[in-house]
Amino acid sequence: KMDEELERTIRLYGGAREQAASASGKNKEIYESKASDHLRTLTKWLRERMQAAYEVSYQGKSSSLAEAVRGKIPPGGAASVRDIVNTAGSVLLEPHFGDLAPDYPHFSLLITRDNRGQATMDALRIIAGAGVKSKNGMAVLDALELLDADRIKPGDSRYARHVLDELGKKPQNQVLNRSELVREESTIDYWTRFRLEPEFLVVVLAALVHGSEIVLSVRGTPKIDASAIDQFGKVDLDDLVNFKHIERPKDLPIGPLKELFALLGLPEGLIVDPNNREGAAQRLQSDVAARVKELVTAQAKLSSGLVFWGQNILNEAEVKDRTDKLAAAKSFLEGLQAFNSAGKLKNFPHTEADIRGQKANLAALAEVQELIKLVNDVGPQTGYLETAEAVLPADHAWRDKVKDARADIMKKVTSPKHRGDPAFQRDLGRTLSDLKNQYKEEYIKLFQRCRLDSSGDKKKGKLTKDTRLAQLRKLRGVEMMPTQELQSYEDRLLGLKSDWSITKDALDSSPIYNDFRPADEYDRFRKRAANDQLADLEDELDTLVANWTRVLSDNLADPTVKEKIELISSATGRKAVQAFIKSGALPDEIDNTFVKALQEVLSGLEKVVVTTGGVATALTKGGMPCTPQQFEDRFGQYVKSLTKGKDANKIRIVLE
Repeated sequence: KMDEELERTIRLYGGAREQAASASGKNKEIYESKASDHLRTLTKWLRERMQAAYEVSYQGKSSSLAEAVRGKIPPGGAASVRDIVNTAGSVLLEPHFGDLAPDYPHFSLLITRDNRGQATMDALRIIAGAGVKSKNGMAVLDALELLDADRIKPGDSRYARHVLDELGKKPQNQVLNRSELVREESTIDYWTRFRLEPEFLVVVLAALVHGSEIVLSVRGTPKIDASAIDQFGKVDLDDLVNFKHIERPKDLPIGPLKELFALLGLPEGLIVDPNNREGAAQRLQSDVAARVKELVTAQAKLSSGLVFWGQNILNEAEVKDRTDKLAAAKSFLEGLQAFNSAGKLKNFPHTEADIRGQKANLAALAEVQELIKLVNDVGPQTGYLETAEAVLPADHAWRDKVKDARADIMKKVTSPKHRGDPAFQRDLGRTLSDLKNQYKEEYIKLFQRCRLDSSGDKKKGKLTKDTRLAQLRKLRGVEMMPTQELQSYEDRLLGLKSDWSITKDALDSSPIYNDFRPADEYDRFRKRAANDQLADLEDELDTLVANWTRVLSDNLADPTVKEKIELISSATGRKAVQAFIKSGALPDEIDNTFVKALQEVLSGLEKVVVTTGGVATALTKGGMPCTPQQFEDRFGQYVKSLTKGKDANKIRIVLE
């Protein structure tokens, strides 16, 4: 039903197009612009009035276009003219199409002649594992009932069952030709049973190949089975659509596969049972992946060295042999990763002899893993003992025991015969444990010898605050005093450390307790233990005080010094010095006045320091041995060199 407005617009559009075709330059542009304006008007009219203006007829019955598409297109005028026409055709022709193809699949997306090829290729790429899961591809797979969630599973598809039923009618070793599935109708090929386009038959066949149900023969291409599933993403669609035939896949090479499962320690029954072969393929892949990972770890450990107690367990030739065997095992197992389905296992290429040849390589893996376990298990113990050896003095008897034990253990651990013996491994653990316990006992003995106990710690504290030591410290500032003696005494006293807290348990994780290293400290306590040395220092303090008292008395008795006593500026200091000379004993408490008085009265004397190192150098100059006269002369020359140019009456020699 054409109204005047529509007719006028059509005429104006036609006229503008006609004029534009014959015009040129500026006029052509004007007519083309007018034609575009009229076309927009036509399009707007069709969108707004098409459903009411057009009438459709089918099987002698007529109705308005609006009645034909009522309820089938979204409201609001969003549908295009094409959408409306397609919807009308779909609604009216649906009963006839249902009669022709009652089992035609229902697609969730619009599949047309124009996009059918691309949608098919998308679906094939998904099956081949070579493409992203596009909406069109997934829609095709879903419509053909080939999906279980996102997995390709054709078992419940009526389309796949039909193919298998037809193939099942064929005797063994016969094929099902394309012509038995596809027929031509009005110059167009259809999958006869479902009146379905051949492209979708190819998708079903690809899913069956994926599940190892069939093998597809295509001209110019090797037969496509499950092991070559990726070919569905590579072969031209026209070649796939015009395939030659399908056939049953070959059966599995049961003998070699049973040998393989036995080699890997998998139940052979898994692969023998036809109903469990997919599960067997997955179990095989799981085991292969785990073993490849183990091989990578073993290769890395072998490359870095299997070090036991500071020494490589394997010699150079053994390392090369195991390295080669691990590489061969890894290459073999990685080659098995392609056979990840029952269908692919039908093309398993290895013979039983090939598989038996891998026993030695996997045995090498087991051996290296045992060595890694051995190193890891005893590594902490041997590391402990290595540190313990360095901690004890070089001449300690325990170190000799460790040396002998290590030599015996290394002889056995480097022998494949001995290191695999369970008795050796038990003895090894016991030996290392015994050595550790013996070390603890010896270390504690040395610790207690080189450290003050609780009683000794109290005595040390008391001695540190002793008034006698305080007297000497006060006199340290007097020029003529042998201060090196006091310094040596204090160093020895303060060098005595207190610690009585050690136990065997404290040495469980580390062979060193509170930073005590006998190798560094034991020589000082080899002859006298710490507590004994503290007792010696107590006795020595009286001697030290007496010696310093004598030095002071002798210097104050010198005539040149005696004259200066009366000249001491401080009366208190002078009285204190005079009292000392009279009593011959140091005051209980020495104050600064007494010290200052001594410094003042002894300031005229000159201190000459003689060191033991200087004496030794002087006496050995000219070579040793020497005669008594040479010895006397050398010493005299040494003293003269120190006192040259000085007043002999004022010189006081001090040994430091």
